Amino acid sequence: MVPSLQSGSGSRHAETSRVFGLDLLRAISILMIVYIHAMGVVSGIVDEYIYLFPAMDSVSMFFVLSGYLIGRILIKTFVERTGDTRSLGQFWIYRWFRTLPNYYLILTVLVVVSSLNGSGSDAPVGPFFIFSQNIAWKHPSFFGEAWSLAVEEWFYLLMPLLMIGAMWRSPSVAASRRRLIVLLAVVALASIAARLPAGLGGHVVTYEDWDSMMRKVVVGRFDALAIGVFGAYLSIYRTDLWTRNTRLLAVAGVVLIVLDRHVLCRYVPYAIYGSLTVVPLSTLLMMPYLSQLSCRRNIITDAIEWISRRSYSMYLVNLSLTYLILSYLPFEWAGSQAIAVKYLTYWIIVVGISAGLYRLWEMPMMNLRTRFRWSTPAHAFGVNAVPAAPKTVDAGEGLPAGLQRAN
Repeated sequence: MVPSLQSGSGSRHAETSRVFGLDLLRAISILMIVYIHAMGVVSGIVDEYIYLFPAMDSVSMFFVLSGYLIGRILIKTFVERTGDTRSLGQFWIYRWFRTLPNYYLILTVLVVVSSLNGSGSDAPVGPFFIFSQNIAWKHPSFFGEAWSLAVEEWFYLLMPLLMIGAMWRSPSVAASRRRLIVLLAVVALASIAARLPAGLGGHVVTYEDWDSMMRKVVVGRFDALAIGVFGAYLSIYRTDLWTRNTRLLAVAGVVLIVLDRHVLCRYVPYAIYGSLTVVPLSTLLMMPYLSQLSCRRNIITDAIEWISRRSYSMYLVNLSLTYLILSYLPFEWAGSQAIAVKYLTYWIIVVGISAGLYRLWEMPMMNLRTRFRWSTPAHAFGVNAVPAAPKTVDAGEGLPAGLQRAN
């Protein structure tokens, strides 16, 4: 039986099992992603530098959040107890019912519509159904959001297997903990090493090169998720460190993220090799404070939780699908206000479709998990507290200032 797992340490959001601080991080990140993707509507109208000034690498932050939340499940299942094929299958089913129904629905819609309107895809769509479109190579432009889902799906497919192997014949839980640290270090270092050939080979000159060859390649992003799992380890086994100086660490994390975006990334070597690891480490510094942050319920906290719950649906619809819909809508009637109307329409489409998708498809699919004969209650896997998909960006997010866009 997979053990029950609370979604974080510390106080809970009043009257719910959710952690307000993690909801806050998730809500801010998805809103930032939608904001950045909305730039395509006003491109050429507003100054790109000014519009993207508040941008940050929200994808890396989501990877750490996901690694932390799902990592607690993995540790409870495969480190504290000997995981078997039953618990492994249960973990995967709960994970896949959370992420795959939404993904396959949107993917199918995009494939069908692109086939009907003749736009097609720049690559075969088959790999998208098994998340092999960017394992060690560039992600196609079709369904650009899918790259980060591929990173997560492969990590959570392989990590339980690696943990079972690493814990094989472990003499004690203490030994298993040490083995976990070694495993996370190996995974993180191997992932960082996987990014090096693109940079050292002189292939990364522009932002687009870095984005496609390093940021969006599956094998090169496992380090961010491993850092999140390490945070889960600290929250479980080193509570003395996890609960100490949390505000100071959070401030340091925020400052480091700002420095990464606006100062450090102006230096090309750092932008190429350092940023993709520094941002996850900065996010880890914020996690102890956020995982213990509670707040009395009010209209603002309710709005934050509402956005957080629908963040996965917002992620899936905010780029490819929304721009596809916008391409069929006439805006000439608005005259000189056409851009403003189109920009507002973009946000309405994202929020409206994600709300309907969450209520009519995402939640019913998640609820199916409890119908398995050997399943545990949904809350054991943080269903009420773990919208587990990372978010993605394309144009602009975390743009290293030292790398220029191709003309």
